[in-house]
Amino acid sequence: MNIKQLLKGDNVLALIILLICIINISINIRVLNYPSIILSLIGITGIIFYYKKYEGFSYFIFIWILGQIVIIPSSEYDISTNRIVYDPIWDLSQVLKFTIGSTWNIESRSVGLQFNILPIIYLIALKQMRSSALIGKVLNFKSFRSSDDYAEIFPLSGKVLRKATIDVDENWLQVELDTPFQYGDDTIKFVLIKVKGNGTLKTKGKNQIVFFRIILNENDLQEGNNDGDKFPFLQWAFCS
Repeated sequence: MNIKQLLKGDNVLALIILLICIINISINIRVLNYPSIILSLIGITGIIFYYKKYEGFSYFIFIWILGQIVIIPSSEYDISTNRIVYDPIWDLSQVLKFTIGSTWNIESRSVGLQFNILPIIYLIALKQMRSSALIGKVLNFKSFRSSDDYAEIFPLSGKVLRKATIDVDENWLQVELDTPFQYGDDTIKFVLIKVKGNGTLKTKGKNQIVFFRIILNENDLQEGNNDGDKFPFLQWAFCS
């Protein structure tokens, strides 16, 4: 992967997470905050797996995100220095945090329970990274119902070429079929798919239901948003 590819699309999100992890290690190694350092190493492992196209990368990133949600802050007034010393009971946030919650004063110490809302943004980024990780993967399709009009064209298989945006929905994937099929007078070599609902397609998942749209003219599919009317919906399909 060259520099241009690293700075393209969802790879930038991965680079941002990697940078956050490295900065967090450099900060916490000075105070020997081993739990926070370990969480950063888990995040770095996930990013390495992402670039290596390993299926399990998302589990590591998810653990990295999950570990940052709950924060138990604790601070105490230090008379000798006339300063408030922050000494959290539990805080694995990585460099940045935006929290909501409450604190309680117990004698000279303040203790609380807070929730870091920044991981919500990380979860959105993870979903985009999962879609990008499918590029280059081979998917298999079979008919959703044997009674469907185009059931006879299945089974099919094809390689994911890129992500696409259809009617402002960024979760579509362009697939190049191994075996083209006829649709009227047109030979269909490329299709668009998207998993039903708001989930993310998994290459090792079985019988995932996907939208199956056909691309009549490959030149109609442009970068940015595309009009869904140009890509007729063929039928539902099972994907694995």
